[in-house]
Amino acid sequence: MSSHALSFSRYLRGASYTIVIGIVMFVAGLPACDGAQSGHQASQKSGQYSTGSGRNVSGEMMHGGLMRNYLLYIPDSLEQERDTSLVLVFHGGFGSGERIARRIGMNAVADKEKFIVAYPDGIDRHWNDGRSTTASGANDVSFILALIDHIKEMYKIDNKRIYATGLSNGGYLTTRLACESSDVIAAFAPVISTMPVPLNVNCKPGRPVPVMMINGKDDPLVPWDGGQLNSGKRMGGKGGEVISVPDTIRFWRMHNNCTDDYTETTLPDKDPDDGTIVKQKKYTECEADTEVTLLTVVGGGHTWPGAPERPRMKKRTGNTSYDIDASEIIWEFFERHKLIQSSNE
Repeated sequence: MSSHALSFSRYLRGASYTIVIGIVMFVAGLPACDGAQSGHQASQKSGQYSTGSGRNVSGEMMHGGLMRNYLLYIPDSLEQERDTSLVLVFHGGFGSGERIARRIGMNAVADKEKFIVAYPDGIDRHWNDGRSTTASGANDVSFILALIDHIKEMYKIDNKRIYATGLSNGGYLTTRLACESSDVIAAFAPVISTMPVPLNVNCKPGRPVPVMMINGKDDPLVPWDGGQLNSGKRMGGKGGEVISVPDTIRFWRMHNNCTDDYTETTLPDKDPDDGTIVKQKKYTECEADTEVTLLTVVGGGHTWPGAPERPRMKKRTGNTSYDIDASEIIWEFFERHKLIQSSNE
């Protein structure tokens, strides 16, 4: 680690911080469809978001015999006196932490809300996300837990406010973490992904788990109704079989003992020209004050809502919605939840 990073970590030692872990990943084999915020629709349809006014700290750590890389974003606005959240963001297949950090606008949210963001890199630009076709990859669940501990050695972290989000391949890893690491991570927000069939069989979290999913109804790469994913370098990824979006929501509802009651809202159509409408279905009558929320992007494709447009990719990925800012709405969801490890705590 650089001397600047070490001196900054010593600066933060005297404070208490929460880490929000936002993990953004890409399941399909497209060149990193890394998303972007939609709060600035008109100006952000092309180009990229500001990478923020804070400092970026690149790091590496040895894990499982492999050198693993990550990027941290530390807002200048962090206050010594308060706990800070960490958001781990997982890139998509064929992506990278550095690329997704430029595109999704999470750093701008971190500047405003004062949390740390971590962007780790997968091995060979992919994650071992719970599909049978990725099982020969690195032990990424173990790596993420080790990375959390590694970050805690440098910064003061609020153990109750560590979060995970991911895009596509990263979204599937986010779901795997919800199944296997809910004792460490407080809430999960997978984007344009569902649940791999092997996870559906074996997923047994030790507590109720807050989950918010964001899915395009017309996603050409992750089928709404589930089934086999395409494999291949350009129009696929690692392949494998997944369950449907409704079945994934049903799994989390059942696990969290949610009632059948829900609220359903059509969100404002902020950009009538983007070809999408966003519908929100929210289950809040769940055990331990958890919730299960689905944002359905009707007409939306395999994209991060609000991402800058990529005209050459649109035929492969479909429409990007500018009716919501995914990074902001994910943070709003995370902020409502903290880790409750036992009823006696």
